[in-house]
Amino acid sequence: MVLDEWIKDSETATNRITKSARKIVDCIEQVAYEGRRVDSHDMSCLVQPRNELLLHVEIAMRAGRELCRWASSIQQQRDQVLTNYLTQTQTREATLAAEVQRLIEKLDRMEVDLELTQRQLNEQQNESQKKNTIHESVESLKGHLQRQLRQRESECSRLVLCH
Repeated sequence: MVLDEWIKDSETATNRITKSARKIVDCIEQVAYEGRRVDSHDMSCLVQPRNELLLHVEIAMRAGRELCRWASSIQQQRDQVLTNYLTQTQTREATLAAEVQRLIEKLDRMEVDLELTQRQLNEQQNESQKKNTIHESVESLKGHLQRQLRQRESECSRLVLCH
């Protein structure tokens, strides 16, 4: 993977930077220890590690820039994914909120219909009770009138027989 190569390049360059820096320090310490001025031999000992140091610093910087670009790209992709997810979540939330509102309105209408139906049922029950009461009264009156009619008929029959 490219990421592994960048990391490996960066680590290798860092190790070589350390070695080159160590060579430069060793050369300077030797000159200082011997207490002499830097001569052409010392300069050649310093130039080669310095050039290696500069080369590997450039390699490490390039690998670091690539890693930064990669990390930035990953972050942008992650941000885009999160933005898309947030948008989808907000859309879903709005859809669900609209559905909940629709169901609440439907429930309200059903409650109104239920109250109206309950009132109608109560009115029908009251009407039915009134009809039952009237029917019972009519049946009672009918029974009373039939008894009176039989009594009158029997009285008429008795009177006819007596005359």
